[in-house]
Amino acid sequence: MNTFDYFLMIADFAIAVAIVIGIYNAHRRNDLSPYYYKLFWIGCLIGATWEFTFLFLGPEFLHSFKEWRNLYVGNSFLLKNSKGTSFY
Repeated sequence: MNTFDYFLMIADFAIAVAIVIGIYNAHRRNDLSPYYYKLFWIGCLIGATWEFTFLFLGPEFLHSFKEWRNLYVGNSFLLKNSKGTSFY
């Protein structure tokens, strides 16, 4: 892993922790309904299942995932900066 990958990993973790803390505080202050609070934790369970699947598939799958990520980011940049019709 290079420095950029470590940065993305730490940023991903920090954002996830901030969202969990924010949702918990909103629920505790009654700014968030119990229904949405339960849906948030169900979504976390689904997301964790997805992440553990990537972990168990191993680095070969992760390598191909990085290539697709780079392709997506590159295409998004090209679309955003094109002179034609903008999708953003």
